[in-house]
Amino acid sequence: MSHPQCMAVRALIVACAFCSSATAETKLTKAKPGYDQVELFAAEAAEQIEILARAKDKSEITVRIRNRTDKPLAIKPPKAFAAAPILAQAPGGGNAIFGVGPGGFPGGGGGGGGGAAQGVGGPFGGGGGMMNGGGLNNPFGGGGGNMFGAGGGRRGGPGGFFNIPPEKTVKIKLKSVCLEFGKPEPNAKIPYRLIKLEKLSSQPAVAELMDAFRTGRISQRVVQLAAWHLANGKTWRELSQLEYREATGRRRPQYSQRELQFAKQLVEQLPSIKNGKNAPAQSPGELTLQQQ
Repeated sequence: MSHPQCMAVRALIVACAFCSSATAETKLTKAKPGYDQVELFAAEAAEQIEILARAKDKSEITVRIRNRTDKPLAIKPPKAFAAAPILAQAPGGGNAIFGVGPGGFPGGGGGGGGGAAQGVGGPFGGGGGMMNGGGLNNPFGGGGGNMFGAGGGRRGGPGGFFNIPPEKTVKIKLKSVCLEFGKPEPNAKIPYRLIKLEKLSSQPAVAELMDAFRTGRISQRVVQLAAWHLANGKTWRELSQLEYREATGRRRPQYSQRELQFAKQLVEQLPSIKNGKNAPAQSPGELTLQQQ
């Protein structure tokens, strides 16, 4: 069996496990002293947990984490995360990881078609990191201290850890932004896997941007503009030209000049940009303009 086929089988097993254990979901709680403590990605590598994610769109992703062991685990999440489509979409709809047509992924419809969607990233918790519908889903405080370590994790318990009871699943909704401009936008039909942020973008400024997003004081739309500028080298001029095309043929800007200005100011205030240590990548369009 080839490596892609192995990945496909494993992804199917994980998805089915989540579907069969949907009723075993439990409320997210702070970890208690004495629980086995383990970092999120280390726990996944050790097969102590399984993780499945679905991005509602570029602004929100739902993550389900299942404890595969018979002991409670205290999970230490990263400050920021990235998520990538498990595999590219199969031609003509459906998802390549299952080798089936539309509707192949348990609990969802067919694939989005047209190739892999954008990878996304965001803060794991914090004042703006966790959400539930339109509001925050964080019983440990917003803005400042909370169980995910924003403000130093001052709300008691092992700072930054959360608990998953034995053989139970927790569901977490996180805010996100796209980090691969030009690819199709995420949608709920495409399964994602969590990865370390640096695997999708190694620029320090992107990690700093996620820290700023964590505070909950900056809108997702402003952070999205800054993310495309930093991670993908899109110029402010290019971003200002993004448009919605309505059914009537009318066009209107996707982002306001005010949002663009705020995004530019945000980028300029990031430590690595202020110190000149991490200038954003240049897009081909910007290089062409400079050469003229």
